[in-house]
This record gives sequence, C-alpha cells and structure tokens, in this order.
Amino acid sequence: MRIIAKEMLERYGRKHAPALQPLRAWHDLVKQETWNTPEDIKRSFPSVSFVGGDCLVFNIKGNAYRLVARVRYKKPSTKQGVVHVIRVMTHAEYDKVET
Repeated sequence: MRIIAKEMLERYGRKHAPALQPLRAWHDLVKQETWNTPEDIKRSFPSVSFVGGDCLVFNIKGNAYRLVARVRYKKPSTKQGVVHVIRVMTHAEYDKVET
C-alpha cells in the first residue's frame, strides 16, 4: 500500500516518544500490504475499526494511541492501494472526539 502523510507519523512520534516506534512499525507493515477488501485489512489488523465507508481507526501501542486513516483499495487497474493518514491521537483524545 502507498501511505500518504508519513511525516505526520514522524512528527507525532517526536512529540510523543512512546508512540514513535509503534507508528514506524505500523507504517512498515502497511507499506508491504496489498488490501483489496476490508477483510484483507482485518487479517492484518484484527482490532481495526471501520467507522465509515473508507475510514478506519487503528489501535497503536496496545490501544494507547489511535491512528485514523482513509483507504482506497487496490483495484485491478491500479498499481497499488492508498492509505491516507488523517490523524494520530491518544486514546483519551479520540474518546473526546467521539462524544
């Protein structure tokens, strides 16, 4: 998968040091994936939440952080799918957004 906004992950990780390595690990894993369907994502990340048609929430570092992203699945006519990172936040920050 092609990932948009890697620099956002790095910036967040520099501000929140415990998140840096888990965010890098997430990035490295997703980069190697080919997702054609939501089931493909669930196989890679069983705890992922689908919160809209193409919007996903990933648990990072044992659910201490949340990564919100949009996905465009790989289609036969495209070279790869795209994951666009929208936001990274602590779990507590995410809970405030949801209420």
